[in-house]
Amino acid sequence: VETMRNGILASFFHCFSTDDNPEHHLCPPGSASWCFYQKALADNLPPPSHTTMKVKFQLQPDDFNKVHEIYKDLTRDDMMERCIQGRTQNPNESLHQRIWSYCNKALYRNKWQVDFAVSHAIAEYNVGYERSCLDIQLGYGRSSLNQKRLKDMDRIMQTLKAPRSKKRKTVVDTSYEAGGH
Repeated sequence: VETMRNGILASFFHCFSTDDNPEHHLCPPGSASWCFYQKALADNLPPPSHTTMKVKFQLQPDDFNKVHEIYKDLTRDDMMERCIQGRTQNPNESLHQRIWSYCNKALYRNKWQVDFAVSHAIAEYNVGYERSCLDIQLGYGRSSLNQKRLKDMDRIMQTLKAPRSKKRKTVVDTSYEAGGH
């Protein structure tokens, strides 16, 4: 638990460090460290200036206390114990996975599509797949759903085959015909 806590706090103090106040005491030591300061110390080199390093995120002194309170809250013993047990910190993770399975977040989606995906996922999450399925609510049974899926698959396969068969057809050349010589 303590190692995990130090790793989390190291990222915080690393971002707050300056040349006047280097805060790298929790960063992992050694030449293989992700911390440029600790890496330089391990190689017996003077640490480079914080102003020349490409720091992805650097906190201003005003924000230190606000963010430090959040980090302290995240590194409480009870939170660390939950992480060790492998539990999720986000109880909505399952719901989010369902939403993104309907509406891939790697592609652009308009508001209507996202709203539909969220509504559909919430209904499925709350009442289960079978009870949230509109076809079943309208009185169609499971076999009807399977028939519908098979028809959809047939339709999709036909549309995939259609362009290929057009490519294979050769254009009839009128300059060559049977007995036309």
